[in-house]
Amino acid sequence: MIHLDARTGYSFMRGYGSAEDWVARAKAIGAPALGISDYCSTWGHVPLRAAAAGSDVKIVYGVTLPVVTMLEKSQSHALVTLIAQGDIKALYDTVTLANKQSYYRPRIMWNQIDSSLVPIFVGGSMSDLMAFQRMGRGYLGLSPTKGLLTQAVDDFDIIATVSPVYPFPEQREGYQLVQAISDRQRMGETVVGGHHLLRQGEADALYRASGVVPRREWNDNVLQVVEGATCDIPMATSIKMDGDLTALAKKGLQINGLEGRAIYHSRLEEELGIIKEKGFEDYFLFVADLVAWAKERMFVGPGRGSAGGSLIAYLAGITAVDPIVHGTRFDRFIDVGRSDLPDIDIDFPDTSRDQVFEYLKETYGDDKVARIGTLSLFGGKSAINDTARATGVVLGTARELGQLADDHDSLTGLFDSEEGCRIAVSSPELRKSLLLEGLPRHHGKHAAGVCVTNEPITNFGSVDRDGVISLDLKMAEKVNLLKVDALGLRTLSVIDDACAIVGIDPYSLKVDDDPKVWETFNSNHLTGIFQFEGRAVRSLTQQIKVDCFDDLCALTSLARPGPLMAGAADDWIKRRAGMEYEQPHPLVWAETSETYGLIVYQEQAMGIVRNIGGFDAVDVNRFRKAVGKKDPEVLASFRDQWMGDNPLGEEAASKVWEDMCEFGSYAFNKSHAVAYSMISYYAAWLKTKHPLEFAPSCVNLWRWDMSLCLSILCIARKSG
Repeated sequence: MIHLDARTGYSFMRGYGSAEDWVARAKAIGAPALGISDYCSTWGHVPLRAAAAGSDVKIVYGVTLPVVTMLEKSQSHALVTLIAQGDIKALYDTVTLANKQSYYRPRIMWNQIDSSLVPIFVGGSMSDLMAFQRMGRGYLGLSPTKGLLTQAVDDFDIIATVSPVYPFPEQREGYQLVQAISDRQRMGETVVGGHHLLRQGEADALYRASGVVPRREWNDNVLQVVEGATCDIPMATSIKMDGDLTALAKKGLQINGLEGRAIYHSRLEEELGIIKEKGFEDYFLFVADLVAWAKERMFVGPGRGSAGGSLIAYLAGITAVDPIVHGTRFDRFIDVGRSDLPDIDIDFPDTSRDQVFEYLKETYGDDKVARIGTLSLFGGKSAINDTARATGVVLGTARELGQLADDHDSLTGLFDSEEGCRIAVSSPELRKSLLLEGLPRHHGKHAAGVCVTNEPITNFGSVDRDGVISLDLKMAEKVNLLKVDALGLRTLSVIDDACAIVGIDPYSLKVDDDPKVWETFNSNHLTGIFQFEGRAVRSLTQQIKVDCFDDLCALTSLARPGPLMAGAADDWIKRRAGMEYEQPHPLVWAETSETYGLIVYQEQAMGIVRNIGGFDAVDVNRFRKAVGKKDPEVLASFRDQWMGDNPLGEEAASKVWEDMCEFGSYAFNKSHAVAYSMISYYAAWLKTKHPLEFAPSCVNLWRWDMSLCLSILCIARKSG
């Protein structure tokens, strides 16, 4: 049987099951198509398309929406499934409109249903049914479980429906648990369906049991709808920008006084070759334009993440990290083995970030920009606590089990553990939480993500009333959407404000190795200094005498749980303080001398396997990811590659390999460490040189009352 009104887990507590499960069940029953019509949601479209890729199951895109006659303050509505035919944008535009007209839930009026959509009436009163009939088109979804009047059969074109809400029969318990948690009946809703994805014989038996004899034309109507559903979710085209990236980069050489320096020209040509080969020029021009606009209005961060490994990003003004000076790597930024767009995350002052979103809308069009969504999934604790509430388990027991969940990768591992098994024996109902793990619970707005397109954004998904598209970051990547993380960082607002009070340009701040600034770091007066207020980094800082920028980068990289627990931080502190140690092989020392022979940064491990092990660019990144994930199978294959004809010799090569796998698993991204340490230095410089101006900026006094702030400064200066 072909189902057109399936409710998946992306109906958010009104359905159950992953995209993979739904496609697997459709294949198991021999269904050539599957219609996904989640309740007020198009979130499942991209995951279902991905799950069905390469299979014989055709995904038919739909949605189920409340429909009303008038937009009045009433919760009364009909329920209609809308199936997209030749243009999926019509479906997404309709859902977007329904979101704007929400009253407790999204809704549209009968006359707002686009003519290209196929409406299927699936629930409502007799007056709703008559309103549907007056449309003069569409189908009546006849289900053996909904209690529609059988005498209406002869007055409508019928589509056989059963409204499946979970894919496999054995998943009924999971669906029932979701319903017990959500308790939708209290909201005046009727829980629709209650069946799995039925075979044709199972559906026919249900109809006969309800007193209705199935007719062949009902299934013929389904086939007609499926045949007309020719649309798919399109791939976004790349943003096109006016400009020349090569010219912009060469201008950056002039501005930074780097023209004629062979090392920069060589690196520039290498990066340009990769960027042009992958077609990323417009992306860099897009980000450069955004940052240039923002720099005229606010203090933009010097960089974030791996973008600090790109010389072109530096020359284009996107970052302030010179990768030649700081030894950061381009292949940490762009993996040559991948073709998807790189991620250039940008920090803006937290008080000014909304201006960035508005600029994008004004520049590229309000209908071409949307915030990226997020999916909140049931995790260990939330699954356990909600299961306890739904099944009547004492919450104290649930909390005890939930506290153990953080120590396990999954609930399966938790219940297999000795302590988890003990609790589950006394409260077996808590094992039902396994049925929830990974299930979507609700959706929200990404704190920083925004996507921009050449085409209307509703080509790719519906948009809610807050301007959030029904795609998360991974889904957006699957449809090739250009996305930018515009993050808000409070310290940038502090620096911006302090510079405004002092009367200097924040972009004039430089890392200038001022001894007075190092005294501030060494004095333990670190309040207000970015990254250095935490207890762990304070403790490390007080064990050495900071006297260079490299110390800041290393301290912030090592003051994390992994390096602290493994002893790497202690080893670095001892070597930094002058303890004697045996230097590694000269080839390894060439990559690790800045950190006293220890692997602190990911880029160091990457350099070792490339320059000593002969790994190509693709394998270097695969190795980095395998180390980070501690993937034993991939690492085993790379070990053989590393050991073969290694110039270090067998014993030394084996030792270095073990060090890379141990220390590399928590090594930090140096590009990020450098950029963020710059912010730390700027804050410390302002606190050292202009303490009276820095202090009110830290408590937002400058923005709260500028005149009061200036008065306090005048009094403070007069009193000395």
